[in-house]
Amino acid sequence: MSKVFAANLRAYRELARMSQQDLAFVTGITRNTIANYETGRSEPDFEKLCVIARALGADITDLVTEHSGIPDRVHRVLVSDDEMFLLDIYRKANATYRNVAIDILRAHQEDN
Repeated sequence: MSKVFAANLRAYRELARMSQQDLAFVTGITRNTIANYETGRSEPDFEKLCVIARALGADITDLVTEHSGIPDRVHRVLVSDDEMFLLDIYRKANATYRNVAIDILRAHQEDN
């Protein structure tokens, strides 16, 4: 599984426009561990594989099976440029600004 998983992990991560650090942040797995997965030096256990697949919007089988191309269902969950922009700003903000942003979005959601 190592070479196939390593290649698929990198492809799906790049397709999702995530850096290794972004994926580490979302999954709670260290960036070094993500890098080791992508080079084939190590492989995740089943629990971590599930977390990675969920974060990338992929099925586990998509990550561990050799195939050509990325399945269409993955393209539907990709993050837009605007969403990436907002995520980047959110990550750089301090806790106060993060809470304000969350409060605004929650209020908007409740209004709709």
